[in-house]
Amino acid sequence: MDAILLAAGFGTRLRPHTLTTPKPLLPIQGRPILDWTMGSLPEEISRVVVV
Repeated sequence: MDAILLAAGFGTRLRPHTLTTPKPLLPIQGRPILDWTMGSLPEEISRVVVV
C-alpha cells in the first residue's frame, strides 16, 4: 500500500519558527514533525510520497 503525505504550505501561523525552517522539519520533542508523521503510518505502507 502507498501513502501520500501532504507537507505543503508556508507555515505562516508558526512564525517566527518557520522563517528559516520548513514546517515539516520543525522539531517537536527532538524529532521533525515529518518524522512523527511517518512513524505513525501502519506497517503495511510500502512506499511513501511526500508532496
